[in-house]
Amino acid sequence: MNHKGDDVSILGLLKGAGQLTSIIKATGSTQNAYSILYFLMFYNMNEKLANYLNGVFAPYDGVKSVTELKTDLLSDLQDRFRELKDEGKDDETAFEMTIDSIGDIEQTVQEVANLSRSLE
Repeated sequence: MNHKGDDVSILGLLKGAGQLTSIIKATGSTQNAYSILYFLMFYNMNEKLANYLNGVFAPYDGVKSVTELKTDLLSDLQDRFRELKDEGKDDETAFEMTIDSIGDIEQTVQEVANLSRSLE
């Protein structure tokens, strides 16, 4: 795992607050602390991606095919975000590029919802 890019955004903030030392003490090693911080970074971005999709899919809540599409899309977006981070992109750039990679998803979601409703 490459934590070099993470060091600036997350560890830099934690070092200033003295929290990194607490995490290292609690976990027993710097490696474990990095692993926890790496997980937290992706957890936060996964939440951000889920919140974005919740907004896009909100008008179609309860439509089964749309819910399935949302679940699949979230998984794909999480994978894309991880790929961009592995390429060295910062959090915000990776998030923006991840969202941009799906294009105008709202029209696709509307079409799936309409098709699903017509088949019910």
